Amino acid sequence: MNLNEYETFRAATEQGGSLEGGGINDHSAAMFNFLSNLQQSQGIKGHLMEIGVWKGHTASLLALLQQEQERLFLSDMTIREQEVQAWRDLMIPGQDKKFQFLHGDSGVLRKRNVLHELFGEFRWVHIDGEHSYEGVISDLDLAFDCIGRSGIVACDDVFHPMSACVTQAIFDYVARNAHKARLLVLGFCKAYLTTPYWYDFYHQACYKELLPTFDEAKLPITLCLNGWNQSSDYYSIIPRRSEGKYVTIGQFHEDIPS
Repeated sequence: MNLNEYETFRAATEQGGSLEGGGINDHSAAMFNFLSNLQQSQGIKGHLMEIGVWKGHTASLLALLQQEQERLFLSDMTIREQEVQAWRDLMIPGQDKKFQFLHGDSGVLRKRNVLHELFGEFRWVHIDGEHSYEGVISDLDLAFDCIGRSGIVACDDVFHPMSACVTQAIFDYVARNAHKARLLVLGFCKAYLTTPYWYDFYHQACYKELLPTFDEAKLPITLCLNGWNQSSDYYSIIPRRSEGKYVTIGQFHEDIPS
């Protein structure tokens, strides 16, 4: 699987210079591309949204992944429109992909007609909003209202020591909402969730295709199965360990465990 948008994104990021206040790392950008490619392979279309935009670095990656007829919504309490547009123009010069800016937190946005009328029509939501426990729960509620059955929700700052409650909120949300939310992959400060309807497809695709795809992109990783075999609920990914490409409980493997 080619990660063409990731390659474009990385090259444009290098051209854009240093990022004040953060930005998405290479492994996470590649993961966005990988999962979006899986959606495209199945003919999945839908809108995209980011909750918590800052200066638009990750939003510019979503613009690269945006397909024809899809809309990209950017939500934040403070809209830095000029800076966001500058990243867009760097990533996709000469293209007239439009951003729709939404001002307000997720609790307010859930009640606005512009989103309420589109519930179930999104394929991707990225959450990097207000990092309190309550804020993350509210953002997840909005995200799962928005996505369709085949949608992906990505969450930032997972296992970050400065915002530990983000991780707690994600695990609590999945535990309380197993009827609509499943944890798929954790790694490189991101968590990726989907619905029970498409969980098996994404789970199997990650198991079979994630490592060779990242190897081709020169981003070698080790896939941690978090169980004795692939029957575990979710995977985690870490930089490639010399001991093996896969990890079950207490054991490294060079090939996919049977």
